[in-house]
Order: sequence, then C-alpha cells, then structure tokens
Amino acid sequence: MLYARHLWLWFEPTLLIVLVLLIALRPAPLAAVGRWFVGGALRLRRRPRMAMGALAALTLLGAATVMLLAGAPVPRVQDEFCHVLAADTFARGRLANAPDAHWPHFESFHLLQQPTYASKYPPAQGWLLASGAVVGQPALALVAGAALTAMVFLWALRAWLPLPWAFVGAVAVTLRWGVASYWTHSYWGGLVPALGGALLWGGVKRALDPVDDAGEAGALRPRVIDAALLALGLILLANSRPFGGLVLSLPAAAWMGWRLLVVRRPAPRVALGRIVVPVTLVLALGGAWMLRYNAAVTGDPWTLPQIAYERQYAMIPLFRGQAERAIDYRHDVMRDFYQHLIDTYDPDQRVIAPGEAAQRLGALVDFLLGPALVLALLAAARRGRDGEDRLGWTWLAVAVFIAGQLYVKSWWPHYAAPVALPLILLATVGLRRIWRWRIGARAGRPGRALVAAALLLQLAQLGPQLHERLRERDFWSHTRHAIATELAADGGRHLVFVRYGAAHHPAREWVYNGAALDEEIVLWARAMDPAADRALIAAKPDRRAWRVDVGVPGTDGPRLAPYDP
Repeated sequence: MLYARHLWLWFEPTLLIVLVLLIALRPAPLAAVGRWFVGGALRLRRRPRMAMGALAALTLLGAATVMLLAGAPVPRVQDEFCHVLAADTFARGRLANAPDAHWPHFESFHLLQQPTYASKYPPAQGWLLASGAVVGQPALALVAGAALTAMVFLWALRAWLPLPWAFVGAVAVTLRWGVASYWTHSYWGGLVPALGGALLWGGVKRALDPVDDAGEAGALRPRVIDAALLALGLILLANSRPFGGLVLSLPAAAWMGWRLLVVRRPAPRVALGRIVVPVTLVLALGGAWMLRYNAAVTGDPWTLPQIAYERQYAMIPLFRGQAERAIDYRHDVMRDFYQHLIDTYDPDQRVIAPGEAAQRLGALVDFLLGPALVLALLAAARRGRDGEDRLGWTWLAVAVFIAGQLYVKSWWPHYAAPVALPLILLATVGLRRIWRWRIGARAGRPGRALVAAALLLQLAQLGPQLHERLRERDFWSHTRHAIATELAADGGRHLVFVRYGAAHHPAREWVYNGAALDEEIVLWARAMDPAADRALIAAKPDRRAWRVDVGVPGTDGPRLAPYDP
C-alpha cells in the first residue's frame, strides 16, 4: 500500500515515547526549540503575505527535492492511469475522446470505451494534472498543487486562529503529507479534495465571522469572495470525492442555516447579498458545467461517468447493502478481478465490521495527523476559556464524516481528504492549549517542549515517506515504463499486445494509453483471438507489432518479443 510504513510501522510511536521521556527528564532543550519555532511564527502576526510566501516556498522546496531524489511518479494503481488519461484529455481541449474502431482491445479497468473513451472518475484530479500535462509533465502539477493546498489551509485556519498558530497548523500539514506522501508523489489523488474541504470549512467560518487581512475578527461585513470560495470548495468536492464531500457539506450547511436563520448574524440583507447570492451563483455555474461534462462523456447530462461504468463493468455496487449484477466480460483478467471482489462481498452487510472500522479510523488519523497530533486532539476536546470554544460544529462535521465512511465498501486515506482541514484545525487548537500549560516552577516549559516534540515528529516522519518513494522504483510499473521507453528510443511506432499468465495479479494492469490512441508512440492492447489481433494490426499498418507476456510462471519477468498472430 502506498501509505503503509512497512518497516517503519513503530517509528513514530517509539520516537514519541523517547521525546516524552526527554521532556520528563530535561524539558529545557525541547522547550527552546518550541520557543524558536513558535516565536518565529509569532513575528508573522501582522505579515500574512510573508507567512503565505514562506509556507509556499517550504512546500515547493521540500516536494521538489523528494521528486528529484525519487524521480517523477510512474502510474501504478489503476486509478492513476485513469486520472492521467483525464489530464491528457483536458490538456488537448476535450472533455472526452472518440472510441477506437477496435475498442475491445483497449478495454481496461475504470475506463469507459462506450459511448466515449474517458475515465470514469470525477474530473477534478484530471484538472490538476492537466495543468502539468500542458507542459509535458503532470507531476509538476502535483508539486504546485501541494503548495497551493498548504496556502489554502493557512487561509482557512486564519479564520479560526491567530495567524501565528494558523501558520503552525499549516506547517504541520506540509510536513505530514504535503512534502513526501503519496498525495504529492502519485497521481492517485488527495490534494484536490483536501483543498476543497479547506475552502468549504474556511469559507463558511469567514462568511459567518468575517476577519480582516491580518486574520483579526471584528465588526466586519462578509466578503463576497469568501462566499464564492466556499462554493468553489463544494464544486471541487463534488468533482473529486462526491460522497465524502456531500457528507462533510451537510454539517456546514446546517451550521450556516442555523446562524443565518436563527442567530441572524449577519443581518438578513447582508446575508442575502454577500453570502446566499454568491454561493448560489457559483454553484449554479459549477452545476451547469458538471451537466455539460456528463453529457459529453456519457451522452446524458444526468448520468455520471462512474455510474455509466458501473452499469457496464461492475459486478458489485458502489455502496454496501446493494444487490450484485451479472456482467458478461470480454477479457478473462477483468472477470477475474471483479470475481475476486464479489467473492468477498456480502450484500447483507450494510456497514463494515467493528474491526475494519477501527482499522480505517486508525489509518485515517495516522495518515492525516500522526500520534503526536492525536494527543493534541485530546487537548482540543477539553473545553477552554477563549474563542476556541466554538468548535462544536467542527467536531460534529468530523463525527458525521467518519460515520459516512462506514458505508464505503473499500477505503484508502485519500478518501478522508475532505475532512483534513477540520481535523488539522482541532489538532492545532490542541497544540495552542498545550503551549500554555504551566506546571510548578518550570512554568510553560513542558507545554512548549510538547509542542516542539509534535512538530519534530512531523519532520522526522519525512524519512519513512522518502524511503517509500525510493522503494517504488522497484515496482512492476517501472518495468512497464522501461519497456515503453526502450521501444520509443528505437524509433518508429509500436503496438504491444499484452498476454497474462497464471501468476499475474489482475490489479497490475498494463493496458492503458493516452487520450489520442493514434498519436501514441507505444500503444498497449489486449491480446484477443488471432483473427481480432490480425485485424488490429491491419488497422495500424504504421506500427510494429510486439507481444509481452506478463505473469508467466517459471520466468524472471515480463518478456517482450515480436508478434505474428
């Protein structure tokens, strides 16, 4: 798994125990580190632009360094190939592609071939990658996206906290998953829904309790731009993690409705002109674009690409508790993949088992926060004596979101990306309260030392993440990439038929291509019967035909050879 620590599983808990022991014996050194970092953040109190610039530079420098050491990511997971296809499609100025006349040879997981050739996934990740695909390298968009996400987190946290502590929380985000995690170093996703969740949760707070450019609250009128950014966050969530975004938006909508209709702050005329109308207008424009995109991909504005794909290929439904479907597959590898899923699917189980739920919760908080910030959450749960008390809706949003994840049949950490901002907000509030702890004559030192330990842990876990990025160079996907690079270096154009042996794992799929099949230097296709293969070769007369055998028992790897059906 891309986020697992493998040999580093106990690295952070062990280091946390060591740091706590050091604090118990000699808190002064770590307290000095805390004073140095938080003191530097305090000097940014009236310099929001400098804080934004420093955070962007930190993220860009860190993520770019990791990418230089590990190399640009190579698609490995089926979803990654689909997002890269979407990026290539958008970069060419299209919403979808016309299917090839011999499209059964190019069928693959999570791709539509009829009525158009397109990814089944929501388009937001493709939007991000397309900004890099325009210049020939989608990975560049990941580094820029990480910096943008960190900056938006700072913007959102400033609506709740003073600028220095918002900066501390945003730095924790950057160190945790903005520099070296798979969110920034794969095409799988995570950054876009995290960005959308931050725009939503920060925008709601700013719309209801406006702050000035320095992050100070007061008798201010809501800004139209904050309401528009709130709506933009909803659009990003709807086009990246629709279900998770919907679940997170429900508490946000309830909170806004309660404040506007019951508490009545701001005044009704101000609320209508500066909140309701901008939100409605932006959502209407976004909704109209989504209908147009659906129509371009599926032929029906009300049918999502993912729904169209599920109807054609998926034996099991999107959510638990729904009936299975019978599908007639053209390729054994696709049948085997979905048969394995259906063998482990129980339609009578509407929510996941308690053990699996605990596993998901552990993976969620481990990836987004880590053990030190989980302890900070406990400090945030205790009622304070300042403006930080108004966190009830944030806790409710986190609880509702986690409950919603119990109905998803499979799960990965980027599924939880929409709730990253509320969790980081609560953890940062906890760090701020810990900072003020006073114990006897050593007033303030233990709290400052604990905050320093939490930030040092976020920095230290970059080591395990970098180790995982370096290990990915040995994955099967790099073998596929090396074969394509070798063929491209030979000159000419190539057509590679893929055949799978008994040792092949269906999730390691080789047959993926770009948006313009006829322009691909190396075109991957499924080997079918000899007559169908000869027909495809005849339809691509400018290409040299090859065959690659994958997963053949008794061999030391994929074998490439000239192909004559």
